[in-house]
Amino acid sequence: MYETLSDERREELRKYLQSWHQKATTVDVHGERLETGPIEFHRVTIPPTRDTPLKDGFDVVFPYSKGVTWPWVELYVNARRTFPKKYRPSFEFIPSVGWTFPKDTT
Repeated sequence: MYETLSDERREELRKYLQSWHQKATTVDVHGERLETGPIEFHRVTIPPTRDTPLKDGFDVVFPYSKGVTWPWVELYVNARRTFPKKYRPSFEFIPSVGWTFPKDTT
């Protein structure tokens, strides 16, 4: 069911994510915007297990200290619209280890 990404598809996805990130750091989406900073792509391939499918793609790392919602929704919706069903990416949003929420001051 899941296949390893070809170099061509991987590059297409990388360019798509770079373009989205550039837009998400310069244009508000319902009043929210990602903070600016470098974006890094780290290749990830995780073989399937009995309970999980093959994962082949990228870890995408960029500054994210202020939580937002709408840029992520836009990424998800537009990716589903952009890529054919067979090549639609899956997204897992995992904050970096050093990311913390502000303390509750109430």
